[in-house]
Amino acid sequence: MRIKIALLTFCVTCLLNWQVQASVITNGDFQNCNFDHWQKDTDGSGDPGSTGDFSIMNNAGECQAKISIDYFNGATAFDANTLFTALDFTTSGDELRLSFDWSFTSFDINNDFSDFFFVSLNDGNGNLFGADGNAGFLISPSGISGAGTFKTALNSSFNNQTNWFLDFTVQAGFNQESYSSMLTIDNVSLTANSTEVPEPKSFAILLLALIALSLQRSRVANKGA
Repeated sequence: MRIKIALLTFCVTCLLNWQVQASVITNGDFQNCNFDHWQKDTDGSGDPGSTGDFSIMNNAGECQAKISIDYFNGATAFDANTLFTALDFTTSGDELRLSFDWSFTSFDINNDFSDFFFVSLNDGNGNLFGADGNAGFLISPSGISGAGTFKTALNSSFNNQTNWFLDFTVQAGFNQESYSSMLTIDNVSLTANSTEVPEPKSFAILLLALIALSLQRSRVANKGA
């Protein structure tokens, strides 16, 4: 009986702390091994078609998106390549959390004229913003090779806004070793964490009542023994 009560109490605790998470990015993990729900742009002129600028890396079914600035592998961008997806901010009262995995590899020399990448929120008019709602970047421009997982909560000023996009950009440098860099991205996720979850709490209260009833019956049974 004590074990059952302990398990029920644990379940109640989990329910009381539970938050509903709704994903609002489609194909963010690229597990379809394609660019469905993503858009591509080269040098501000739109999708370059079948080139080496954008590709899917397929490792035994585990897929990632790759953005390249590499003429030796068929890329055509003179200036920049951007992979982007529309964002759904119509989540009144919810906290928006954004995350993604990234890896940048550059064979360019590291100076002020080398290839670099950056990640930003785009308001649909070409203006770039950071997670705080101010002009800027999610990941500031960098030409240094590296990898990581980016996670952040977005400022509530984004809530209920429309026509926003998440941009991943690789910018070509201007020196003799430029055009030899790539950015891979995966597990792109935008979730809305609900701030009000009445149904799970109501269910938790019901479980607490059942625990109390079980304890009462146990005491009555012990007295009658």
